[in-house]
Amino acid sequence: MATFRKRAKGWYAEVYKHGVRAYATFPTKAQAKEWAANKEMEIQASQGLMINSDATFYDAVIRYLDEISVHKKAHKWNVNKKRILLEASFANVPVSKLLASHIANWRDERLKIVQPSTVNRDLNFVSSILNVCRTEWGWISNNPVSGIKRPTNPRPRDRRISDDEIECMINAFDYHYDKPIGTKKDMVIVFWLLAIETAMRLR
Repeated sequence: MATFRKRAKGWYAEVYKHGVRAYATFPTKAQAKEWAANKEMEIQASQGLMINSDATFYDAVIRYLDEISVHKKAHKWNVNKKRILLEASFANVPVSKLLASHIANWRDERLKIVQPSTVNRDLNFVSSILNVCRTEWGWISNNPVSGIKRPTNPRPRDRRISDDEIECMINAFDYHYDKPIGTKKDMVIVFWLLAIETAMRLR
């Protein structure tokens, strides 16, 4: 078990596992977590308790989708994310050798092409897979996702469309409130106005 404490000179990490205690101080919490994860594996290896699985993260994704995800409401979303994970830079790394640095490098690459909120959702998916690897399949002893820094999500949008903008849209659609709905264009503007009045949003 690892514990972490913030100190003046950085982050203090302490590991206690199978009667062995180790500790060190690092500039960042992420570094402290990665050291602790590696130290725990080192202790297990020294006592002949090391989990040794040749299964790669690619294997883990396939098995997770086949055995675990199919029973979850988010299965369709998970399947849509399948290609992204199978093409991840660490996809062919054995899960028993997967480090926080592998995940962090992939996080940085993803941030170049998608928003932080998307990256966080992807990391949640990766973390779910690795948690199952740890708790149910016995492939790993720790989840390396817990050792990385998450990107900050953008502030939620709270802007409401203005009355002037609504009026411009109504004029553009040539819509009149007292006119019967007779065309598809009329239906579009009516449903748009309904969405505004009822605060509807895409889920």
